[in-house]
Amino acid sequence: MGIPHTTHRLARLYRQPTAGDSLQWRRMDRSSPAISGQFRQAWHRRHPDSSNRLAISSPASLFNHAGDSHRLTVNKQSAGDTASLLFQSNWQGRAEMGLAGEDRFSIKVNGDETGWRQAIAISEEGYVRLDQRPLARAALTTATFTPASGTATGFDLLHLSGGDMTLGAPLASGFGKPVIVPADGFYLLALTITANGAGSHAVALRRNASEDIAHHAGGAGTSTVMTLAWLNGGDALTLYHSGTTEYAFGYGKTELNLMML
Repeated sequence: MGIPHTTHRLARLYRQPTAGDSLQWRRMDRSSPAISGQFRQAWHRRHPDSSNRLAISSPASLFNHAGDSHRLTVNKQSAGDTASLLFQSNWQGRAEMGLAGEDRFSIKVNGDETGWRQAIAISEEGYVRLDQRPLARAALTTATFTPASGTATGFDLLHLSGGDMTLGAPLASGFGKPVIVPADGFYLLALTITANGAGSHAVALRRNASEDIAHHAGGAGTSTVMTLAWLNGGDALTLYHSGTTEYAFGYGKTELNLMML
């Protein structure tokens, strides 16, 4: 059977496809006495080729049902092949979704500075992974000392990190570096403090050396304070100490955990 193409007040055309045929659809004005000489190439702006055997140039495309449902199928031969939809801007790939080289469904994006990255992956079992979510578990190298009141401390190590979370330049105090936030968004933050001394003390999680976004106060022992905050890309996070007491710094002791929601 031929393949029909219909639009309002336009002629219906049939063309019998053959093996390996590159099909071109052209809209023709039925009101013209000489149809063959009056067609307007509304859908023929980029030629089909051996790879893109169907090429359509049009403001929109409609795939309609034939009485109830409608399903668009993209099939690949094997797990290592690709079945996907590619989105371009001025013929440059910017996003892709589908089964790209594997049988997990994924969404990938392409930035000018980052190149292609997988943003979301969903396994066959339905587990969702966000590969580029900004997160970190930051701490100083294991040590015990008493910061002077008014001292800022930072972090030496990112025990866990993702989404371009990094450490900045060394602090003037000499105690570590700030955590640098890579992107704007809401973040869940957990500040854990381990104090060895029983004296009165307080530790603030400070943004850009000026704004406190979480506050911890207490005596000896280990405890955690959690908060939600909007952070901007480029924000620098440090700890600001008030009072005088001895702290245990390091992984699982005095540390900062944060994750974009």
